[in-house]
Amino acid sequence: MKSLFLSCLLLLALALAAHAAPAKSGAPRSFASCAGISGKACAEIIRAFYPDMEVSIVRDGAPVTADYREDRVRVYVDQAGKVAGTPRTG
Repeated sequence: MKSLFLSCLLLLALALAAHAAPAKSGAPRSFASCAGISGKACAEIIRAFYPDMEVSIVRDGAPVTADYREDRVRVYVDQAGKVAGTPRTG
């Protein structure tokens, strides 16, 4: 079962990398392939491919700072812990 989960994560990560537009730092600007999966899994995928990226899991609707940073991704999650919307750099 763990092998199947890791295989799915790898496929998702490859799809994510193939469809993302790179920012100045070389990381994608958005991570549309994460939509609907768990916030924790999405954060792990982003960290695996971009270890210098600051990845935060944030409850959807929670207050956050408005500053823009290309080295940061906020993964907004719903009450079930699933990704709500498309995570983006900023």
